[in-house]
Amino acid sequence: MQDDDFDFDSDKWDRDGYPLDEYPLYYQYDGFPYTYHGSYPKQIDEPAFPEVNEAFASSDNYLALPDAEVDRILALPHDKLRKQLEQLILWGLGIANDGDGGVSDNAGTIDQSIMHSVIFLGYLGGGEESLRVVLETLRQSDDVMDYLWGDSANMVATPTLARLGKDSLPLLRDFVLEEGTMHCGKFHVFEAVADIATLYPEKHEEAIEWFSAIIDDILNGGPEASFTDYTLNWMLVGELLNIHAEELLPKIKQMYDRNLVERDGCGYWEDVESDMKAGIYHNDDCITDIKQTYRELDRAFGRNR
Repeated sequence: MQDDDFDFDSDKWDRDGYPLDEYPLYYQYDGFPYTYHGSYPKQIDEPAFPEVNEAFASSDNYLALPDAEVDRILALPHDKLRKQLEQLILWGLGIANDGDGGVSDNAGTIDQSIMHSVIFLGYLGGGEESLRVVLETLRQSDDVMDYLWGDSANMVATPTLARLGKDSLPLLRDFVLEEGTMHCGKFHVFEAVADIATLYPEKHEEAIEWFSAIIDDILNGGPEASFTDYTLNWMLVGELLNIHAEELLPKIKQMYDRNLVERDGCGYWEDVESDMKAGIYHNDDCITDIKQTYRELDRAFGRNR
């Protein structure tokens, strides 16, 4: 990603509607202005497995694939399939975007193919290369993100980010620190790192250190930090409550002392301290299996299987 992928004109950004009397010193970024301009292929290679693309695009599979279809696809050579799906995602993002932050009139149901591809990439061993592609889906504008995910990103993108990102935590930090992208994508990275801390005991300490470094970045940026905002910061605190990161309470207190956390989310500092020590929240909804992903999607949004 190059610097010229972005443009920025903060003087034209309307801050009306934010409680600046309550947060007088804090730069109300809230994901705006959205300045990212991704470049996507207009053509892709002939797919090694065209039947997979057809299955992903089928109206019968708009939300979930049958278990037998999942097994059949996972039995294909992973390396070839992974490359095919990475290309499909990037090409699909180009179709979905109108070039001006909105959803293209030609988008159709390409979101369906992107969704299935992101789910499967978590199980094909692609590592950092696949992770970069999945992160690209989270750099989109609000409108495109809503088109791609609706309310399903925590069931689709988050598990894949956790599986691919557990050995690439520095890349996930770089993503969070980017300016000019929406904070909802960064929240799903927070979710993924919390899942890493929960699902991979050998990675727990590294995940806690990752969150600690993010808080340092927030504190160092202070009121002018433009990669985050007070809403995203409470989302961060929420994930720390879920994984009982009591060792980070002193740094969390610093964020509250400096008025960098929205209090409508996790409450005031005293609430956070009490809830953390009581351990009342739990990260108990991690998705660990591809078929579980489809079951959860069906349960939340679709027909029973």
